[in-house]
Amino acid sequence: MRTHCLLASLVVVAAACRKAPPAEEAETPTTVRVRCVAPEVRRLARRVTLRGTVEIAPGFHTAVAPQVPGRLLSVAVREGDRVRRGAVLATVDARAAQDAVVQAQAALAGATAAQQSAAAAAQRTHALLDHGIASRQEDEDAAARLAAARAQATAARASLDLATRTVSFATVRAPQDGVVLRALRAPGDLVDGTPATPVLEIGDPSRLEMLASAAPADLVQLSAGQSGEATFEALPGRHDAVTVRAIAPSIDANTGVGSVRLAFATSASGPPIGLAGEVRIDVGAQDGVRMIPATALRGTPAGGSEVLVCEAGHVHAREVQLGARDGERVEVRDGLEGDASVVASGVLGLADGAPFTEAP
Repeated sequence: MRTHCLLASLVVVAAACRKAPPAEEAETPTTVRVRCVAPEVRRLARRVTLRGTVEIAPGFHTAVAPQVPGRLLSVAVREGDRVRRGAVLATVDARAAQDAVVQAQAALAGATAAQQSAAAAAQRTHALLDHGIASRQEDEDAAARLAAARAQATAARASLDLATRTVSFATVRAPQDGVVLRALRAPGDLVDGTPATPVLEIGDPSRLEMLASAAPADLVQLSAGQSGEATFEALPGRHDAVTVRAIAPSIDANTGVGSVRLAFATSASGPPIGLAGEVRIDVGAQDGVRMIPATALRGTPAGGSEVLVCEAGHVHAREVQLGARDGERVEVRDGLEGDASVVASGVLGLADGAPFTEAP
């Protein structure tokens, strides 16, 4: 029993004599080497970027539809064929129209004969009136019958002209020079004689434009005559000079954008019709614009952008508002005071407030 008490006492004494562990030393922030650059102040060309589609300019594209109903007998051209104005494109079965011509000719012949008979009768009655044999009433009735016969002959002649034109409409001709863009119907198809049943689409591929959409903030910066450049993802390396030709006077209430028409500077071998592309339009220039490297930017949790300012031996995060991008540099519109320098690159891993030494 005395042995157990002695051992317990020794344990207590050893625990009391044991040194307390030293307090944990505070971590010293790691000094980073960074390259600080001041914003470059220079003149910046302002550009508006739009998306658009290549199409044929208004007035140089048409859907050709027969003006008479019936069944197509032939279509003389195919997609890609060049046509001249007045060339025969298709024909419609015109037998009904031809029958109408025959009927109108017969009606005109009858009306002409009736007119001649009425004229002779009126002449005889008038002669009898002069000799006192016929009454004035009979003379007036003969004159009235002659006038009615003339009117009937005029109507018959107009009906014949209409029937003849209708027969001519059965032959569909090209309304302009151009290229067949699409063949919409084939021989044997029925057409109703209205624009609702076109046979072909014809356009002049040398008259190309881009139809683009612009947000209101961009639309108000544009004016006719401004120049720009069109590029296409499907045609890498190609750059087409364009000019603003027309700007919509209003914003579409459904889409919230306005349309802009851009004319190509040259008509030689234009891009394919229907191809989508991007247009950058020069809208002026501004002096005193501050530009920093795009590599100096990083995102914020709220979805904005920030830079790290080199200040008093430490880097400090500053949220900034950006403007135009020009190559590898970005405009800073707000958030960066004076000529404060920013960390040029490698900003993603740097903590706000970290000490730094400037690299050469």
